[in-house]
Amino acid sequence: MSTKTRKQWERQAAYLQRKVDAAICDYAMIREGDRVLVGFSGGIDSFALLRLLDYRRHSCVESYGLVAAHIAGDSRGPAIEMPEMAHEALVCSGIEFHIRELPVSPDEPLPMGCDRCSRYRRKALLLLAQELRCNCLALGHNMDDFAQTALMNLFAHGRLETMSHSAEYAEGAVRLIRPLAYVTRHEIRRFARAFGYQPPAAECPLAGTSGRQTARNILYEAGKEFKHAAYNVVNAAVPLKGSKDRGERRSPRPGIKD
Repeated sequence: MSTKTRKQWERQAAYLQRKVDAAICDYAMIREGDRVLVGFSGGIDSFALLRLLDYRRHSCVESYGLVAAHIAGDSRGPAIEMPEMAHEALVCSGIEFHIRELPVSPDEPLPMGCDRCSRYRRKALLLLAQELRCNCLALGHNMDDFAQTALMNLFAHGRLETMSHSAEYAEGAVRLIRPLAYVTRHEIRRFARAFGYQPPAAECPLAGTSGRQTARNILYEAGKEFKHAAYNVVNAAVPLKGSKDRGERRSPRPGIKD
């Protein structure tokens, strides 16, 4: 990495760290002595999450460990090879990482729907977190993902609900956290571009046809007319039932958005 590129990346990292720090602080996501497993799909969201959580360890108050994990597979089933650039990014990070196959039931119809694929992936990560003695599982959902989930629940169930920022699983043994909750997809693209990280397009046959893609398109069009459309949708939504979010419902703070 050239000196100029490194300076650009560090500027972006310092800017986004304020938002990551705010989310972590608001929901007590990471605490002293935690061991955090980062779900690394190879996309720019998980790349940004891994890099930012590693970057902030040099200046944050709490001390924590980091491990990365890639679950190989998608709606087509397990054993889908990890993109070369994504694998190289893990190796170059210097962070301990593990690669496991997506554990799909033999009688599962393929290709799977996005909800089924997501459940298999999350279950695999939760089991791996316990195996590796990680008490936190960090996923790369950003503010746009929170807004899309809220719209999907509104259209499908008539309830404006979104993901929780922090939730407990395995009887409290693992805390699932989403530190990029205050970061927009646009900011993540800019961060990855500054680093020179450009993973190949997703090969999943359902990538462009899911309900999430429909919600994404709606928010994109709404954003042309209303600058803070995604922010306002998240601000109006409530966490899904069973959420372990701490305290009162909070939303991305006006002081840390563009």
